[in-house]
Amino acid sequence: MHQPETPNKQGFSPLIPIAILFCLIICYGVVLFLYGNKALPYAQIIILFLPALLLLKTRGHCKKSLIKVNAEMLGQAFLLTLPFSLFANTLIQIISDYLISHLIVPLDFAEMMQDLFHLNQPFGIGIDLLLLAVLPALCEEMLFRGYLHTELRAHLKPKATIILTATLFALYHMNPFFFLFYLVLGLVFGWLREKHQSLLAPMMAHFTNNVVAVLWMHYVAG
Repeated sequence: MHQPETPNKQGFSPLIPIAILFCLIICYGVVLFLYGNKALPYAQIIILFLPALLLLKTRGHCKKSLIKVNAEMLGQAFLLTLPFSLFANTLIQIISDYLISHLIVPLDFAEMMQDLFHLNQPFGIGIDLLLLAVLPALCEEMLFRGYLHTELRAHLKPKATIILTATLFALYHMNPFFFLFYLVLGLVFGWLREKHQSLLAPMMAHFTNNVVAVLWMHYVAG
């Protein structure tokens, strides 16, 4: 039986980790704006993953229990995420087609997706699985369910921590059309983090979702 973290009033104000999160996201956005998607892996590692890991270590939260793993935990994360991701990608495809056909989003939206995904390129799917499934699962989860969740959990109850972290996670993706999709994902990831007291559960769920998205773009939408 996992022992959940209990709120306490010691240490940072909960506003401080949120402020740190926004600073990192702004830096991340600036780098992508200046250098484009080619900077994505470097930005994820240098701006998201490493600072979150350093902050966890500095705050004394970098413990072995944070990366504990068992087959049941990973299986639950996979089975919980897979059907939702399949349904969500189907819905996203329908919504995207509608938005493009009715000129609600820019006509170059498809070109932007082509630029993000390595469609019809040698080893393109392998590159995308690494850059768009493995890296985000590690880097974004280290920041949101690692650093942010842990810091907020020291001040807030589980439900408040999960909802607030999921909302910030959805805002981070800066896509108003799919805000609800990212919010639900964030809630699932947060629930897994709280239930298992391990980062590997939400990382597995995040990886599963992104693998579905990559395969969908290459074999269905692409």
